[in-house]
Amino acid sequence: MDIDFSAKMYSDPTMRPHLKKLYDSQYAAFYERIDAMPETPTTVSMTMPDGQSVELHELSAEQYRAAVPSFDKWLELQSRIMSDTGDIPGSLQSVERARQHVQNLEQNDPGSPSGVRTVFATGSEILGYINMDGSVATHAGGSVLQDIAKKADAMGLSGEAKIAYLQDEGKKALSARYGNLQVSNYNTSNMLNKTEFANRWYPHHDTYESYQSALASARAHLEETEQLYQQQMERRNAMQAFLLQSIEDSQSSPTIEAEDENPLMALSQSTT
Repeated sequence: MDIDFSAKMYSDPTMRPHLKKLYDSQYAAFYERIDAMPETPTTVSMTMPDGQSVELHELSAEQYRAAVPSFDKWLELQSRIMSDTGDIPGSLQSVERARQHVQNLEQNDPGSPSGVRTVFATGSEILGYINMDGSVATHAGGSVLQDIAKKADAMGLSGEAKIAYLQDEGKKALSARYGNLQVSNYNTSNMLNKTEFANRWYPHHDTYESYQSALASARAHLEETEQLYQQQMERRNAMQAFLLQSIEDSQSSPTIEAEDENPLMALSQSTT
């Protein structure tokens, strides 16, 4: 027996009684804790850093009960999660994005090409630079490069044509502002690597340390994402097993328990 474990399952009328049993089983322990709560919510006194005393009131049983989504709302939420192909935590897409980020960092270490085609500077101060993809990075003195880049995009320029336009127009605009403008052009044969570029224009930036920190962070994020994905898969497998068992039980017995006869539903109604 197999189940179409997808978003469609949550709107399938034949699956509704089995999903209701799953819903009740997931919230059973929560309702048990609510029923064991004292009638009067607990109040805790705390002293704030400024010396002021405040009282914190725990939520009442009714407030906790109201926080539980209704069965229909739960179906809607589950369907939305199943149909969402974006980068949500625990999804396969999130794992792939995290893995790709690690791979990109590993392939672009401090010794890899900087990707910088042109640098505009005055003395030892960098004004801005043009990347090999046609994007620009600027400091306060070179903000005019951003305006030139927008014009290039409006003209539909791309590739080498865009870079040439940025180089020519950038040199004209910045030369009018800085009499000692220095323009350094690079290509694949003489392009600075990331460490060389940083040492030349950002001497206080430790490229290697920054890279190692970013790589360690990316690897840790990948590990956490893979663990969360594994947890999600285990949860999914448990849900599938529960539903399969419910279907098998219903086929071996004349009826499946009606929603309004569920003991948790009766319990909820008796306490409202």
